[in-house]
Amino acid sequence: MIKKKKSIYFYIKLSLFIILGIFIFIFLFNYQNLYKEYSLNVNEYNELLKSHNLLLENHDDLTSNYDLLNLKLENLTNDYNSLEKKLLESSNQNTDLENENSILLEDYETIKNDLFNFKEVIKDLMDWFQQNSTINNIENINSTKSRLTNSCVYCENKYCYIKTTCIEYINERYLKLEYIPDLKTSGKEDNLQNLNHIVNDSVGGDCEDFSLLFTAQLRYLIDYVITEKNKIPIIEGVILSDTTKNYFIYGDWYYDKGVEEYKLEEGYIHPYVACGNLYDPQSGEYNGHCVVMITDKEIKTPDDVHLSLFSSYLIEPQFGDLLEEDDFENLYMVIIENDLFMKESILFDTPIINEFKWYGYQTYLNKIKVFED
Repeated sequence: MIKKKKSIYFYIKLSLFIILGIFIFIFLFNYQNLYKEYSLNVNEYNELLKSHNLLLENHDDLTSNYDLLNLKLENLTNDYNSLEKKLLESSNQNTDLENENSILLEDYETIKNDLFNFKEVIKDLMDWFQQNSTINNIENINSTKSRLTNSCVYCENKYCYIKTTCIEYINERYLKLEYIPDLKTSGKEDNLQNLNHIVNDSVGGDCEDFSLLFTAQLRYLIDYVITEKNKIPIIEGVILSDTTKNYFIYGDWYYDKGVEEYKLEEGYIHPYVACGNLYDPQSGEYNGHCVVMITDKEIKTPDDVHLSLFSSYLIEPQFGDLLEEDDFENLYMVIIENDLFMKESILFDTPIINEFKWYGYQTYLNKIKVFED
């Protein structure tokens, strides 16, 4: 009994050793597997640590880039806001410009209409000068024309002499014209009357009225000599002596003592009204006065005035005598057949650009034409 009992213990111990060995084997096997897994985890940890460090470095770079991008974004936002503000201002300015453009268009149309009306006024004025350039356009003038041609023109050989004092005599004796200021003839301080009113109404006039009529009579006689007589016209004036300022014309038109006849050179056949600071026989002073200017070259444009001015003659239409003064620089207005020219220094208040520059109605018509084109 006792022997059997020992055997059981033996087996029990053996079983325990076997079980322990199995446990140790299992432990060692699991330990080895765990160690391998641990080694793998360590390697993975190291890799992750490297990745972590890289990520930290990238994070710093990204943070810097972010800050830079954020700054750029702020700048872009500011630029955007500034552009938006400018766009709003531009929009407001555009609205203002549209309003100004609308106003300018209205002003343009107004100015255009004013220019058209001004052009018509200029044309009417030029037509007025054309209408009053010769006595042919005066009503009921035939008897006066006959007196002028029969009494004031003397022909000899190839010439016909036109006596200026005779023209003045007929105006005084037959037309009974007297010197009358503008305030009495027209109620205005300065007014140029038309020839028909001066002659047929016998109202008389001031210096520019006498000059306009005298020039128109002279043009008629010059044309008469050329077309009717087929001869060369010579203007014959007189020069008064120092001893007398009065002279008379008798019968066949010879001159009294103290008067010297003066024949202008051939070719001086272009008479014009000229005004300036000249001696006025009515006031006995130098002031604004008009006379008749005779040139050897026809004046058609303002530029022609200066070319003809200093080689011309001046005749006092109230007496028919030649003026001895040669102060042509004092002239500031010239009236031709269809225009009126004025010197720049009189026409404008601005400083003189060219003291010899002249302007006429045609000048402004040309400027208007450029505007219309």
